[in-house]
Amino acid sequence: MVNYNNKSRWAGFKYSIIEFLNKNKWLLTLLSILIVLALLTGIFTSIKLYNLDNDIDLEKYSMYSLIDGNIYSFGFFLLRYLSCVIIIGLLFVFSKNVFLGILGIVIIVYRAFLVTLNCTFIIIKLGFGGILSSVLIIFPCQLLILLLLALIFITFVNMAKNKKECGFIGQDYLRLFFMLLLILFLVDIVEVTLLLIFKPTTILIV
Repeated sequence: MVNYNNKSRWAGFKYSIIEFLNKNKWLLTLLSILIVLALLTGIFTSIKLYNLDNDIDLEKYSMYSLIDGNIYSFGFFLLRYLSCVIIIGLLFVFSKNVFLGILGIVIIVYRAFLVTLNCTFIIIKLGFGGILSSVLIIFPCQLLILLLLALIFITFVNMAKNKKECGFIGQDYLRLFFMLLLILFLVDIVEVTLLLIFKPTTILIV
C-alpha cells in the first residue's frame, strides 16, 4: 500500500527546498563567486609561498601531520567535527545582523582559501601520495563541507528574517538545518574513514 502521507510530506519538503534556493539566489550566487575566487587564491598563494621558501613550516598553515598512526582515532574525528560545530555557532551569531553577516561570509570564504592552500602544499611537498590524498579525498570532502556551511549560514539568515517578520523561525528551516547538519556529520565520517583506510602520508586541514 502506498503511503500517501509520506509522499505528501516529501513533496512538500522538496518544494520548500526549491523555494529556499529561489529565494536566496543572490546570496548563493555571491557566496559561489567568492568561494571560487578564494579557492583559486589559495592555489596561487601556496605556489608563491613555496617558491619564496622551499622549506616552509607547514604547521604555520593549520595543518597536522598524519604520519603517526595514533592520530587515526575517534578523538581525532571528534576534534574535526567540533571545529565545524564552532564555525556553525559563529555563523548562527553572525546571521542575526546584516553587518555581522559579512563576517559569516568571511569565515566561509577564508575556509575555502585554506582548503586549496593546504591541498596544494600537500601536492607540492608529497608528490604522488599528496595528489591521491588531497585530490581524491580531502578536496572533495572539504568542498562539500564548504557547500553545507554556506547553506547552513543562509538557513540561519532566513530563520532570523522569519523570526523578525513573523515572530517564529519556521519548521521547514529547522528541518533543513538538521538535515544539513546530519549530512555534514556523515561527510566528516567519510573523509576521516577514507584517510584511515588508505592511511596516506599527508597533511589534513582541521
